Formats: sequence, structure tokens, C-alpha cells
Amino acid sequence: MGSLQNKIKEFERYYGVHLRSLS
Repeated sequence: MGSLQNKIKEFERYYGVHLRSLS
């Protein structure tokens, strides 16, 4: 389960950069 949380954290970070660039 730890792997899942780690993936989510990385996904949020990656998505945050994309969202900020889009905004």
C-alpha cells in the first residue's frame, strides 16, 4: 500500500506543475 501513496504523491506533484503551467 505504501507504493500507492508514493505514486499518488508524485502524481499530485506532477499534476500541480501542469496545472500551474496551464493556469
